[in-house]
Amino acid sequence: MSVLNSIIILGLLFYGLSRSADIVVVRVRGLGERLGFSPMLLGVPLGILTSMPEIAIAINAAKENIIGVSLGNLLGGIPVLMGFILGASAIANRRISTSDGRAEAPYLAAYLFLPVLLGLDGVIGAIDGLLLIALYLVYLGWLYVRNGSAHAQHRTVLQRGRAKRQMLIAIASVIAVVLFSNMIVDVTRNLLRDLAVPAFFVGLLLFSVGTNLPEISVAFRSWRRGTAELSLGHLFGSTAANPLIIGIIGFLRPSPMPTGPAYFAFTILLAGLLATMVVFVRSGRRLTAREGVFLLAWFAAIGVSQVMLLPLDME
Repeated sequence: MSVLNSIIILGLLFYGLSRSADIVVVRVRGLGERLGFSPMLLGVPLGILTSMPEIAIAINAAKENIIGVSLGNLLGGIPVLMGFILGASAIANRRISTSDGRAEAPYLAAYLFLPVLLGLDGVIGAIDGLLLIALYLVYLGWLYVRNGSAHAQHRTVLQRGRAKRQMLIAIASVIAVVLFSNMIVDVTRNLLRDLAVPAFFVGLLLFSVGTNLPEISVAFRSWRRGTAELSLGHLFGSTAANPLIIGIIGFLRPSPMPTGPAYFAFTILLAGLLATMVVFVRSGRRLTAREGVFLLAWFAAIGVSQVMLLPLDME
């Protein structure tokens, strides 16, 4: 199979993966909203669900001994979500409310940056993994204490038959996610052999976009409809799941990190992106189009730096 054919097949598989994950998110989000959960609190389970592609790929990559693809995917997903998707949504909608995320943003940014720092010694090990898992649990506890009181007292009575049908659709979609991710890893294994590119950078540059297609599709749909479907709580919850998955991977299987020029550039630019995100979220009640342009610029700088410095890491 040629490289071009492999890339085309990967694109189709990522589309199927994203559509399956999107179905799960839509069904669960509908149930959560009817039960009266606050946006920030609902963002946690939605974040885990939108991370199903990353979880499924991590499992299959570990089985195929190409865990670098998963680590690159998870780290690369942070600028995709915080730079590209948040920035593009701010430009398109001009009304992404930040009032619910003002207190959370600094702590989340520090947590998102932690796995990058932990990887500077060349490996994400068991102790690193335990730290990331423990801090995620602390984050959940803090989020519950802060937003639990916002949980609405009103409960919508759900029809049992409808709820059951929704859950069956969600379960079928989860199975589809697992199948698509397995096929993606199979195609990637052959692609890595043909390209001779480190698995980590394939995950960082390619998979990070493919596995976040659910969020990208929500942002695009919001722009077409002129509505702000993409909440900050959803986006924060989805991004926070990435360090958690990295922590689980590191705890179960210490994983090497390619600490070369490209990785150091990624570390510096990601710090700039996250700091900018925190400033913008805390500066007002909503993100502006101008602020979205800055976030997109950081994302573009990260992508360009990786493409330019990748040959140095391969020497």
